[in-house]
Amino acid sequence: MRTMSTMRTMSKRTSRNTSPIDQLRQTIHRDFPDYWPAVVAGLSVCATLFLEDSSNPVALIYVGGPGTGKTTVASLFTEHALCYPSNSFSPAAFVSHASNVPRAKLAEIDLLPRIQHKVLVTPELAPIFRGQEEKLVTRFAVITGVMDGRGWTTDSGTHGRRGYTGDYLFAWLGCTTPLSDAVWEVMGQLGSRLFFLRMGQKENARSADLVHEVRERSYQERVEKCRKVVHEVLDSLMQSCGGVRGMKWNRRADPKTVLEQIASLANLLAAMRSQPTEETLHRYGQPIQEAPHRAFAILHNLARGHALVHGRRQLTKDDLPLAVRVTFDSMPLEYACALKALCEEGPKGALTVDEVRAVLGVRHLETARKAMRARRAWNRAVRGRRAREASPDSLSTGVGVVRVQGPGGASGGCLGRA
Repeated sequence: MRTMSTMRTMSKRTSRNTSPIDQLRQTIHRDFPDYWPAVVAGLSVCATLFLEDSSNPVALIYVGGPGTGKTTVASLFTEHALCYPSNSFSPAAFVSHASNVPRAKLAEIDLLPRIQHKVLVTPELAPIFRGQEEKLVTRFAVITGVMDGRGWTTDSGTHGRRGYTGDYLFAWLGCTTPLSDAVWEVMGQLGSRLFFLRMGQKENARSADLVHEVRERSYQERVEKCRKVVHEVLDSLMQSCGGVRGMKWNRRADPKTVLEQIASLANLLAAMRSQPTEETLHRYGQPIQEAPHRAFAILHNLARGHALVHGRRQLTKDDLPLAVRVTFDSMPLEYACALKALCEEGPKGALTVDEVRAVLGVRHLETARKAMRARRAWNRAVRGRRAREASPDSLSTGVGVVRVQGPGGASGGCLGRA
C-alpha cells in the first residue's frame, strides 16, 4: 500500500513533469473555470510578439458587462516585464502634443515608444468607445494608424511635426462594455484594426457556491495565484522563442487546409464588418468594403501565437477554434447571431426574416432586416458570386460548414466552400 509520503512525492514529480500551459490550465480551471478561453486568447496575443515575421500588431479587446471577468483576465497579465499596463488611456497619448508641456519634454510622456515590443494592457477602454461620431472618428483614425506597426507621426499648431517611424510592433489587450451600433459603423468606415472576444454573463451562482469560494480562498488570493502561473508561462515562452521577434516560422510547413480555413474566416469577417449600401428616399450611400488581407494577417498571427502557447511550431486544426471565436465576436452581435443560426442550417440552409427575428430575440421585423443587410456582401466574399435567395426577406448560403470544437468546449462553425 502506498503511504501518504509516497503519494505526495509522486504528485510533486507529476507537477514537475507537467508543461507550464498544463499547469496554468489546471490552476485556471480550479479558480476561474469560465475564464480559461479568454486567458488562452490573451496568451496567444502576447505570443505574436515572438514571431520574427510579424508586422501587424494584434489587438484583442475583451467585451462584456459588469461581472463577466474581463478585467480579472486582463489583470493576470499586468506586472509582467513584457506588459505595459495603463488604467487611463487616450489615443492622443501615443504621440503627445500637450500644450502645457515643453516640446523638449514631450518624448518623456509619449506612449508609443514605451509600448514598443510590449503588450499594452488597458483594463478600461469604455470611454474610448463612447461619444459623438466626430470624436469617435478622430479616435479610431489614430488607432488605425498606430495599428500599422510602423510608428505614428502627426502635426499640430502647438508643437509642429512630431512622431516616430520604424518598427513599432506591439500587442494590445483591453476591456470594454458592449459596443453600440454607432461604434461598429465608424470602425466599418475606417477599416477596424481591433478584434474582440465576448465574455458571457455567468449564470447566477448558488448560495452554497458563493460560501464555498469565500471559505476556500479570497478572490485576491486566487487572482495572485493565477497571475503567478500566467507569468511563468510568459517567461517560458520568451525563453523558448528567443524573446521578441526571436521565432522564425516555417510558413511553407503549415497545412494548406488550415490556412484556407483562416482565409475563409478573414473573407467572412471583412464582409460582415463592411458597411452595406445605404439607400433611403433622399440618400444613397456607396458600400464601404473592407479588404480581407489585414484580417487574414491578424487571424494568422493569432493562430500562430496559439500554437506557440501550446508548444508547437506549426499550425494545426487545434488552432482554428480560437480564430473562429474571434471572427464571430469581432462582428456586430446581430450579424454573429444570425450567421451562427445560418450555419446550423447547413450548406443549403436559409433563414426567413421572421426566423432571424426569433434568433435575435427582438420584437420588430425591421430589426431583423437590419441584421440581414450585409448578406449579399457576405455571399460575394465567401462564394465569389451572388448566392441564390428565395426572396428579399430570406437569408441563404451555398457554402459548407466545417464543425470545430471551440475554446473551452464550445462549438463553432467555420465557413468554407462546399
